[in-house]
Amino acid sequence: MDRRTLALAALALAPLAACGPTEIVVGDSPGLARIVAGVAGDSGRGAPVGDARSERLLSPNGVAAGSGGSLYIADTGNRVIREVSALGVERIVAGDPDCGSPVIATVAARALCLRFPTAVAELAAGLILVADPGAHVVWAVDIPADTAAPYLGTGTAGVDSTLGQPARRQRTHEPTDVAVAADGTVWVVETGNNRVVRISALLGGTEPVATRAVGRGTAGYSGDGGLALQARLRVPRGIAVDGTDLYIADTGNHVVRRVNANGIISTVAGTGQAGFAGDEGPAAQALLSQPARVVVAGGLLMVSDRGNLRVRAVGLGTGTIGTFLGTGDAAVAADLLDAGLTATRRPEGLAVGEGFLYAADAGHHVVRRILVP
Repeated sequence: MDRRTLALAALALAPLAACGPTEIVVGDSPGLARIVAGVAGDSGRGAPVGDARSERLLSPNGVAAGSGGSLYIADTGNRVIREVSALGVERIVAGDPDCGSPVIATVAARALCLRFPTAVAELAAGLILVADPGAHVVWAVDIPADTAAPYLGTGTAGVDSTLGQPARRQRTHEPTDVAVAADGTVWVVETGNNRVVRISALLGGTEPVATRAVGRGTAGYSGDGGLALQARLRVPRGIAVDGTDLYIADTGNHVVRRVNANGIISTVAGTGQAGFAGDEGPAAQALLSQPARVVVAGGLLMVSDRGNLRVRAVGLGTGTIGTFLGTGDAAVAADLLDAGLTATRRPEGLAVGEGFLYAADAGHHVVRRILVP
């Protein structure tokens, strides 16, 4: 791994310095990023079942780590969700690439007509949520039962003033990302509504209820230091939960924002101006360009800095930012290179599982994994 990334890691783990030297190991060996799904630079429709490293993907936008070492991929261009087992065997678990128009009802998962699935998250073992902004729905997919049903949304784009009713009856507009908290609470970024909604956990068989959590619903950049409900976002696309903190990729404002346990919002990375600058310095003074997704990996906040063709990392204990993956070059990179030397063309979804960061590269049609500290 390049020296810049190692320096960032040292800063992120500064409180552990007294315990001895710290080293990041990337991929399966020090300094390596490994492709775990897709064929770099080669897009297409992979077989329903096959080897994950041989079957082609088409603009994968979302990725999630599942139970037992499995991996879920939103194969966006092919309109399906794929599961990769711990042994590297890939299969389609939801979606039909040859379907017609979406039917907003309970259907067989492998007959589900997805329009443009961009994110996937595991709600429980064998139960996943799929964000489909093209159909204005978040789906719940029960993989063992092979069923799919609307979880949020009616299939009609819009915003309801009567939030507080069952989520499946609430209109949404371009739900682009979804995250699940440890207590089962679900958070959804509504890109078209410039807000984040909270969906209550499944308890005692009650229906999940949706309420507005972040954003007034009108585009803008305001609210830092105040209640998140009164803030303005601009085309947000990503969300992550870390304990009681919520992180939002406020894409149109070129910043990443945080909402704490008291509901107060602040900017943790970016200035609001698009660009690339600030590595090895304070994240709040750095420049980002269209940050699309976020995830917390150990002591690092990872950001898909899409416009800069990089994944940036912010040390949560230090506030320092650096480049973790990517070079700023869109060329197809060889496999098993140092993460800091591996070009990524359009970084999108991020996930963490068993110590690995999984990064979807929609431009190169692959998913990579990188071990983080």
